[in-house]
Amino acid sequence: MAREKALVNSAEYLLIKAGAGLPDVKVSIIDVSDDSSELTSTAMTEVNSGLYKYSHTFTSTGTYLVKYSSASGGWESYDVYEVVGAVSTSESAVTTYCDKEDVARILGIMKSGSRLTFSATSLPTADEVNEMIEEASDEIDKITKHAWREVTVTDELYDYFPPRFSSYNRGYSNVEHRSIHFNHRKLKTLDTGEGDKIYLWTGTEWDDIITSYTEGRADDFWLDYNKGIIFFKGVNPSRQKNAMKATYRFGEATVPTDIRKCCAKMVAMELSLTSDFSNVVPDGGGDLLSKRATIWQKDIDRILGEYKEFLII
Repeated sequence: MAREKALVNSAEYLLIKAGAGLPDVKVSIIDVSDDSSELTSTAMTEVNSGLYKYSHTFTSTGTYLVKYSSASGGWESYDVYEVVGAVSTSESAVTTYCDKEDVARILGIMKSGSRLTFSATSLPTADEVNEMIEEASDEIDKITKHAWREVTVTDELYDYFPPRFSSYNRGYSNVEHRSIHFNHRKLKTLDTGEGDKIYLWTGTEWDDIITSYTEGRADDFWLDYNKGIIFFKGVNPSRQKNAMKATYRFGEATVPTDIRKCCAKMVAMELSLTSDFSNVVPDGGGDLLSKRATIWQKDIDRILGEYKEFLII
């Protein structure tokens, strides 16, 4: 059997794909960093044909080697797998704009008398479809320059060139002129525990104003979180390029219905144009899917065009 990656989820379980119906399957996990045992010879449950699962919580991130055995043979090793957090198994661990059921509904393909479903044994597999959904969600963010989920922007640089008139740069009454517009709106409340940082360049070093100053309308700086604007009062950025560097989070709290449909249609369109997927399409259905893909593309362009945002300087 070809070696595959064992799928692990640091919060819930681990999953391996092996031969169907193997008796008494047991799993072992070794921490590659020091060859210590993370899990020793523990029985797994076959949850689907050739798919074995065991509930397990990884106590720390790291790199692990997954091995399994059964009563019918010796130990087989899976590829080394790096645990970096909650990692996807059969379901996506990443916030996305639709799910595999939405994609199946858009495709509307019947198989064996019922609607096609994506699973660990389907073609494509549920994991493969989930990966395509993640890619489509990222593409939607890129095209619209907005998000309907929490997205982190890291070390984004901003210039600061306000009007030179002294009255605009002096006194609390003119604070509206001492501001910088972020490249996104719907910002999340600043939280150092979430990794948020706002630095101002002092001429010699970066000064994190979140920890060095006080946020508030009557204090050193404040943010219009909805519009994505930071205003300066008790602290003033230097007039220069790359005056501010920010790591922050933004995004809407809910996904609109048309964005959800758009994401599902993007994945459905990609699937309908792949040769592997054509194997599950009934005879004569390929041409129909191709025509529907053209219609889906028009809907996608229209929807994303309506949501596309422009940064006004």
